[in-house]
Amino acid sequence: MSLIIFVILIFNAINYYPLIKNYYSTGSPFFADIGIGIVYQIISAVFIVLGIFTSGVAGNYLAKDLWPEKIVIRKKSIFIGYLLALFSLGITSLIYFLGEKYLGVWGLGDSTIFDNLLTYIPLISLVSIALYSSISEELVFRLFGISFFKKYIKSTIWAVLITTIIWAVAHSNYPVFPYYFRAIELLIGGLLFGYFFVRYDISTTITAHYIFNSIVLGLVFFVGGGVYLLTSWILVLILPLLLILWKEKK
Repeated sequence: MSLIIFVILIFNAINYYPLIKNYYSTGSPFFADIGIGIVYQIISAVFIVLGIFTSGVAGNYLAKDLWPEKIVIRKKSIFIGYLLALFSLGITSLIYFLGEKYLGVWGLGDSTIFDNLLTYIPLISLVSIALYSSISEELVFRLFGISFFKKYIKSTIWAVLITTIIWAVAHSNYPVFPYYFRAIELLIGGLLFGYFFVRYDISTTITAHYIFNSIVLGLVFFVGGGVYLLTSWILVLILPLLLILWKEKK
């Protein structure tokens, strides 16, 4: 997984060249500015991959003792992951609908998602973001986090709750008012994902996280129109189905 993420991040860094060129500051030499950007992307990719690798290894080590069935890829887990993603989208939409109607919640949104349309190959950009965030967060917070607290606190409920609170607070930097509403939204979603990890396995939550992000971030592909963008979005969404070809261990 770490090697796949590394390759995707490097390709995506090259893919973002049009944006890097667009944001180029004329106050510095062009090639020096681009060179610094490339070096930064490579160093960032290395540290990201190291974080994924170490959390994955640590989580795998803990899970083997606590619940070895959580680290096995099952075909049914992929389908359950799709259903979980759709259910989570529905829950999130309902939370914001009620928040806007009764609590005065509003958000500025994330305009950077439109940057994906300006890359060389938008498909690579969307896959990179969705795959990186889903794998890294699920390995760190679900596989490692829940397993870690389960091992030392001896309570599955508390293990899920603690890691969910940490995950929710860590994502509270989005432009939403009131500022705490994002944490509430993610607390509900995180508990749902934590339950499905405990009930099923890590491949379920990784699939769900990936599909959730792909739908949310890929809506601009649909709005942008055109066969190319729409086909790219569909290819990204069906990517987890390739895991169905994975041979299950008996």
